[in-house]
Amino acid sequence: MQETKTEGKCWDDSDEDEPEEYGNYALMAKEESSPSSHELPILTTLDITTAQYKKTVEEMSTEMLNIHTSMMATTEELTRLLNVNCELEDKNEKLSLMLVSFESVKQDNEYLKNKLDYAEKVEAELKAKLAENELKIKAYQNLATLLSCFHEKVTGNTKVGIGLDYESLKKKKHVKNKEKKVNMSAPKVLQTVDNPLFKHSKVDFDEEFLIIKQEIYEEDQQTEEASTPSSRGTQASSKIEMYQSPAQVK
Repeated sequence: MQETKTEGKCWDDSDEDEPEEYGNYALMAKEESSPSSHELPILTTLDITTAQYKKTVEEMSTEMLNIHTSMMATTEELTRLLNVNCELEDKNEKLSLMLVSFESVKQDNEYLKNKLDYAEKVEAELKAKLAENELKIKAYQNLATLLSCFHEKVTGNTKVGIGLDYESLKKKKHVKNKEKKVNMSAPKVLQTVDNPLFKHSKVDFDEEFLIIKQEIYEEDQQTEEASTPSSRGTQASSKIEMYQSPAQVK
């Protein structure tokens, strides 16, 4: 076994001391590379008295207590703000959904508004048409009354005349087709005629003229009612005179 001397110490070639040597080098390198921030500060009390030291410790304790209290209050406030933030986020989501619903309701409102405008226009047109039809009905009712009075005055009690439907009269009187006489009150010129010629009476009306007359009549009636209530007795005669011109009997 060979031995080596270095600076008064002997080192043999065995491997027993090598791990210890490497370990010492590693510890030395670690101690040299450690930063100074990990070193604990050295407190020296050589320049202060005991009373000053106690006072300093009390002040530091009070300051640490204040810092701890402030941190606790800050933590509580932060927790409260986080809860408030969560509530506001929930409200924001609900408001977003409400906004979507509001837009949908707004569109429905516009649709219903347009539909209502259209319905109002249709209603106005129908009211105008109804008023026009009511005016026509009044005009025809008055004209029918006039024609009824006119027919009663002209015909009187005449039962049979030219224009009478003899076929229906035969059925009513149970007269056979072979018989010449239709009715005892028939004109003599038609009693021996097998197939008499008839011309049905027709009445043509000028509807526009009739409606204009009715409008004038209603306006005159309103004016008379507003001015002189005693003039209502003359309405029947004026009504008959008003409808004499539009009716023409053929």
